Amino acid sequence: MDLRHRYREIVSIAPERDPLEYRQHLRQMAAIGMSCWVAEIKGKIVGTLGYFLDNGATAWAINEEMRAAAISNGVDPDEVQVRGIIYVSPERKGLGIGTDTKRHADRKAYDAGFRYIAGFGFETSEIYRWAMRGEGVIALDIQDPTGAEFGVVLVPIAAP
Repeated sequence: MDLRHRYREIVSIAPERDPLEYRQHLRQMAAIGMSCWVAEIKGKIVGTLGYFLDNGATAWAINEEMRAAAISNGVDPDEVQVRGIIYVSPERKGLGIGTDTKRHADRKAYDAGFRYIAGFGFETSEIYRWAMRGEGVIALDIQDPTGAEFGVVLVPIAAP
Protein backbone atom coordinates (compact mmCIF):
# COMPACT_ATOMS: atom_id res chain seq x y z
CA MET A 1 0.00 0.00 0.00
CA ASP A 2 1.29 3.47 -0.81
CA LEU A 3 1.32 5.38 2.47
CA ARG A 4 2.21 8.83 1.15
CA HIS A 5 -1.37 10.00 1.51
CA ARG A 6 -1.29 8.84 5.16
CA TYR A 7 1.87 10.63 6.34
CA ARG A 8 -0.17 12.93 8.59
CA GLU A 9 -1.67 9.90 10.32
CA ILE A 10 1.75 8.27 10.73
CA VAL A 11 3.18 11.50 12.13
CA SER A 12 0.37 11.67 14.69
CA ILE A 13 1.52 8.47 16.45
CA ALA A 14 4.95 10.00 17.13
CA PRO A 15 4.03 13.10 19.17
CA GLU A 16 7.61 13.57 20.43
CA ARG A 17 8.78 14.39 16.89
CA ASP A 18 8.40 17.68 15.09
CA PRO A 19 5.58 17.00 12.57
CA LEU A 20 7.16 18.87 9.66
CA GLU A 21 10.59 17.32 10.23
CA TYR A 22 9.10 13.85 10.57
CA ARG A 23 6.99 14.19 7.43
CA GLN A 24 10.16 15.16 5.52
CA HIS A 25 12.00 12.20 7.07
CA LEU A 26 9.23 9.84 5.90
CA ARG A 27 9.51 11.22 2.38
CA GLN A 28 13.28 10.75 2.38
CA MET A 29 13.05 7.18 3.69
CA ALA A 30 10.42 6.28 1.06
CA ALA A 31 12.59 7.82 -1.67
CA ILE A 32 15.53 5.54 -0.81
CA GLY A 33 13.41 2.41 -0.63
CA MET A 34 12.14 1.98 2.91
CA SER A 35 9.04 -0.17 3.20
CA CYS A 36 6.78 -0.07 6.22
CA TRP A 37 4.70 -2.53 8.19
CA VAL A 38 1.62 -0.73 9.47
CA ALA A 39 -0.61 -1.86 12.32
CA GLU A 40 -4.19 -0.68 12.08
CA ILE A 41 -7.21 -0.87 14.32
CA LYS A 42 -10.52 -0.10 12.63
CA GLY A 43 -8.68 1.45 9.68
CA LYS A 44 -6.58 3.80 11.84
CA ILE A 45 -2.79 3.49 11.93
CA VAL A 46 -1.68 2.64 15.48
CA GLY A 47 1.85 1.39 14.83
CA THR A 48 4.64 1.42 12.25
CA LEU A 49 7.90 -0.38 11.60
CA GLY A 50 9.99 0.63 8.61
CA TYR A 51 12.57 -1.67 7.01
CA PHE A 52 14.90 -2.02 4.04
CA LEU A 53 15.23 -5.23 2.06
CA ASP A 54 18.28 -3.74 0.32
CA ASN A 55 21.05 -3.04 2.82
CA GLY A 56 22.79 -0.81 0.26
CA ALA A 57 20.22 1.94 0.69
CA THR A 58 21.36 3.24 4.08
CA ALA A 59 24.34 4.38 6.08
CA TRP A 60 24.89 0.79 7.19
CA ALA A 61 26.27 -0.15 3.78
CA ILE A 62 28.57 2.84 3.42
CA ASN A 63 29.75 3.31 7.00
CA GLU A 64 33.01 1.36 7.12
CA GLU A 65 33.22 1.61 10.90
CA MET A 66 29.85 -0.10 11.30
CA ARG A 67 30.70 -2.79 8.73
CA ALA A 68 34.08 -3.44 10.33
CA ALA A 69 32.53 -3.65 13.80
CA ALA A 70 30.01 -6.22 12.58
CA ILE A 71 32.72 -8.31 10.94
CA SER A 72 34.90 -8.15 14.06
CA ASN A 73 31.92 -9.57 15.99
CA GLY A 74 31.54 -12.45 13.53
CA VAL A 75 28.53 -10.99 11.68
CA ASP A 76 28.29 -10.80 7.88
CA PRO A 77 27.18 -7.19 7.13
CA ASP A 78 25.02 -8.48 4.26
CA GLU A 79 22.90 -10.31 6.84
CA VAL A 80 22.08 -7.10 8.71
CA GLN A 81 18.79 -5.33 8.05
CA VAL A 82 18.22 -1.64 8.74
CA ARG A 83 14.93 -0.58 10.30
CA GLY A 84 13.40 2.68 11.42
CA ILE A 85 10.10 4.48 11.92
CA ILE A 86 9.29 2.24 14.90
CA TYR A 87 6.33 3.74 16.73
CA VAL A 88 3.16 2.73 18.53
CA SER A 89 0.41 5.23 19.16
CA PRO A 90 0.74 6.45 22.78
CA GLU A 91 -2.84 5.49 23.63
CA ARG A 92 -2.27 1.95 22.28
CA LYS A 93 1.00 1.11 24.05
CA GLY A 94 1.04 -2.04 26.12
CA LEU A 95 -1.30 -3.98 23.80
CA GLY A 96 1.46 -5.93 22.02
CA ILE A 97 1.21 -3.93 18.78
CA GLY A 98 4.97 -3.27 18.63
CA THR A 99 5.78 -6.90 19.38
CA ASP A 100 3.34 -8.22 16.77
CA THR A 101 4.58 -5.78 14.13
CA LYS A 102 8.18 -6.74 14.87
CA ARG A 103 7.31 -10.44 14.63
CA HIS A 104 5.85 -9.95 11.13
CA ALA A 105 8.84 -7.87 10.02
CA ASP A 106 11.26 -10.45 11.48
CA ARG A 107 9.62 -13.26 9.51
CA LYS A 108 9.92 -11.35 6.24
CA ALA A 109 13.52 -10.33 7.01
CA TYR A 110 14.56 -13.85 7.96
CA ASP A 111 13.04 -15.25 4.77
CA ALA A 112 15.06 -12.64 2.82
CA GLY A 113 18.32 -13.85 4.41
CA PHE A 114 18.79 -11.29 7.19
CA ARG A 115 19.93 -12.57 10.59
CA TYR A 116 20.39 -9.28 12.50
CA ILE A 117 18.81 -5.87 12.73
CA ALA A 118 21.14 -2.85 12.88
CA GLY A 119 20.06 -0.76 15.82
CA PHE A 120 21.20 2.86 15.58
CA GLY A 121 19.66 6.30 15.49
CA PHE A 122 17.46 5.51 18.49
CA GLU A 123 15.30 8.55 19.16
CA THR A 124 14.15 7.68 22.66
CA SER A 125 15.39 5.56 25.53
CA GLU A 126 12.12 3.62 25.32
CA ILE A 127 12.87 2.45 21.76
CA TYR A 128 16.47 1.64 22.71
CA ARG A 129 15.36 -0.44 25.72
CA TRP A 130 12.79 -2.24 23.53
CA ALA A 131 15.52 -3.18 21.03
CA MET A 132 17.88 -4.30 23.81
CA ARG A 133 15.46 -6.56 25.66
CA GLY A 134 16.13 -9.72 23.63
CA GLU A 135 18.90 -12.27 23.98
CA GLY A 136 22.07 -12.16 21.92
CA VAL A 137 22.16 -8.41 21.28
CA ILE A 138 25.67 -7.34 20.24
CA ALA A 139 26.85 -3.87 21.27
CA LEU A 140 29.31 -2.68 18.63
CA ASP A 141 30.93 -0.05 20.86
CA ILE A 142 31.04 2.58 18.12
CA GLN A 143 29.67 6.10 17.83
CA ASP A 144 26.21 6.30 16.30
CA PRO A 145 26.60 7.86 12.82
CA THR A 146 23.34 9.77 13.26
CA GLY A 147 24.58 11.48 16.42
CA ALA A 148 22.02 9.77 18.67
CA GLU A 149 23.10 9.28 22.26
CA PHE A 150 22.69 5.50 22.22
CA GLY A 151 25.23 3.06 20.84
CA VAL A 152 25.01 0.93 17.71
CA VAL A 153 23.79 -2.61 18.33
CA LEU A 154 22.98 -5.74 16.34
CA VAL A 155 19.78 -7.47 17.38
CA PRO A 156 19.44 -11.10 16.27
CA ILE A 157 16.39 -12.11 14.26
CA ALA A 158 15.00 -15.39 15.54
CA ALA A 159 14.09 -18.10 13.05
CA PRO A 160 10.31 -18.13 12.52
